[in-house]
Amino acid sequence: MIKQPELGKTISDYRKAKGLTQEDLVEKCNLSVRTLQRIESGEVTPRIVTVKLIFEALELDYYNYFKPDSGEKGIVTLFNFKDNTFKKVSVVTLTAFVIAFTLTILYQYKKPKNIVKNENIFAEKNIMKDSVDLINPIINGQYSGWNNEDELIARDISCMIDDVYFISPLIKLNKKTREFRTPCVTGTISTDKVIITSMRCEPTKRIVSKIVFEGDKYIYTEGAKLVFSEKESINAYEIIILRN
Repeated sequence: MIKQPELGKTISDYRKAKGLTQEDLVEKCNLSVRTLQRIESGEVTPRIVTVKLIFEALELDYYNYFKPDSGEKGIVTLFNFKDNTFKKVSVVTLTAFVIAFTLTILYQYKKPKNIVKNENIFAEKNIMKDSVDLINPIINGQYSGWNNEDELIARDISCMIDDVYFISPLIKLNKKTREFRTPCVTGTISTDKVIITSMRCEPTKRIVSKIVFEGDKYIYTEGAKLVFSEKESINAYEIIILRN
């Protein structure tokens, strides 16, 4: 902004150049003669509104002379597109950047999380870890993922679920019911324990330290291991096989 006394001298020079007296000018901008005299002499610094009224009365472009240096005045000038092309471009660029940034944040926030379904997206991976309610399986194999929202499926894998260890060409596990299926057996899992409800093949060998016959159950205890084939076996502290 032009400061005093330069501002007062500028107003006085332009007034005289237009052949106006102080009385003529104050009549145009609704000021008192005393106020105009004090402004032209540099005694006072007028408000922005007053300066604009005087410049308009003198038919001058206010924005060519009034250049705020800070604060509220600077903001007014920045967003006044009469100022210059650079400021127009700056404001438009800044606005576009803010909009783009906001949309990016909203997109990232609303973007659905990756839910693993029965797709071959794991075909190139050898290891996949997944956490589910009550069960924390660690799957190592050619393929693993969710067959649906509740069922975990894995092929040609070694699998640690709680403290139960599986080697199987195929396993399906329901995270809600804790039921599992392999080609040879169907059952349920709890920590340290496997309950086999049905067997569709006989183990080629059994390595157990203790077998207890209890009613309709065969109970393998103290670190039981059942080997059904070269590709399928189960290790658990206790394995219960329901007798038919």
